[in-house]
Amino acid sequence: MMRSAPITNPLNEVVVVDNRCNLHFDTLSEAILQGVGRAQYELLVIVHEDVLLLPGWQEQFERSLAVLNASDPTWGLLGVAGWTSSGAARGHWSDPHGYSNYFAEGQCFDEVARIDEQLMVVRKSGPLQFDRRLPSIHNIGRDLARQARTAGVKTYVVDAPTVHKYADAEGKPISRAIDSPKIQGRKSRTYIADKALSDAYLEAKWSAEGANKARVDDFQFESRPPLVLVSRGGSGSRLLATLAQDCGVFIGNELGASGDALEMVHSVYRGVLRKFRYRSKEGFQQTVDDLRASAAAMLAKQPESLIHWGFKLPESILILDEIAVAFPFARYIQLLRDPLETCLRRTHMTARWDNQIGQATLRAAYEHCLLDIGQALDDPPELHMAITTKHQLDLALDFMTRLGPDRAMVVRFEDLIQQSKRVLSQTRAWIGTSDPIQPSSTLLSMIDPERAMRAREAYSKEAAQPLEAVFGDLSQRLEAHLAKFGNLSQVCNAL
Repeated sequence: MMRSAPITNPLNEVVVVDNRCNLHFDTLSEAILQGVGRAQYELLVIVHEDVLLLPGWQEQFERSLAVLNASDPTWGLLGVAGWTSSGAARGHWSDPHGYSNYFAEGQCFDEVARIDEQLMVVRKSGPLQFDRRLPSIHNIGRDLARQARTAGVKTYVVDAPTVHKYADAEGKPISRAIDSPKIQGRKSRTYIADKALSDAYLEAKWSAEGANKARVDDFQFESRPPLVLVSRGGSGSRLLATLAQDCGVFIGNELGASGDALEMVHSVYRGVLRKFRYRSKEGFQQTVDDLRASAAAMLAKQPESLIHWGFKLPESILILDEIAVAFPFARYIQLLRDPLETCLRRTHMTARWDNQIGQATLRAAYEHCLLDIGQALDDPPELHMAITTKHQLDLALDFMTRLGPDRAMVVRFEDLIQQSKRVLSQTRAWIGTSDPIQPSSTLLSMIDPERAMRAREAYSKEAAQPLEAVFGDLSQRLEAHLAKFGNLSQVCNAL
């Protein structure tokens, strides 16, 4: 946007709102409202950062606006791209998908049911209000258009063509959809979960049916509670999933490469976003309902005789309180690995800015550690890992401390590698698996002690010191935690 021609026009007021990586505002509406509060003029043109307004754009916009004002001076909301109530596209713009112009010769405006948020025009004193609780960057164009209809004013697209998704975050021009990180990111589970929250909020806001969805009955979870596998992502959690499977625990019909329960992804991701990004008062119960619905759907494909079941998803460590309410009789196995070893490996998605979950969890971790969030964009990846690891382990330790050894068990990664058969035997006894260990155990065949202990080799002692400073008293907390729930290294050595 800052390369656009209207930026240099002295008649315009330019208000810039910095919300890189969603660092300072939970929702796009919050960011917009901050800018609106600083704006002096009545006519507000709200533009995404990846939109280019070519030379002559302002003159074209003003010509189209003059024609519209002559026809409907009380208009409520304007855009350059939009859709009719039947879903037909309208407007004039280009993006990596191609060039689109739905205006007839000489036509300057067209009425629509909603607009695309790339460019929105409102009056500062008008009846429309940006809803700061509307999650994510989505549906603002839908919500404002609904507000406009309620207020008795109309929504239009005007002929003032834009270039959308003009460049990436580094300023490199984008010419194809495949080159656009935003377009490609729409396929990710984090994007899908984030958009689903926005869709659900809008549905509940404008439809009575949207706020009253059926809840799953309690009986099936009381009679067969789950085993929740708790781990920090990137700490070797694949072994935890394999351990559970070798103990006869069903952990999902659809599993990822690391044993993640893909059927639980949507509900867990939405729960994390509700808790750490959108922070709505209804979010806790919504996450509880989501978790139960996902688990019920997963179990529906299994026989009722199934005894031991559970799930592993690293992001679950962030919503253990919600999981405890969803499944009051659940049991937990936590995998603990030396935090420094975890942080000196590859980064986990909860420690990266390139996804919606990471944006929420990084900010929450910096706040938890009382660190300057403004520094987060400049800190190196391994420091991001340390700060998010500290946050997530603190959450898990606080939660697990409230449980007794009959409902919680801790497995050290190092014991799992070095004494795998004994750990497997001990875990099976704790779970209640009666059948004998098979010689073909998947866990025993996949252990590679040398590879597992190779993490620190690429990092110097100097690189590790800042991470250790982040952990503070975490080591002491972990020792006390292991003592309470049965340090397996002590148990196994006694066998």
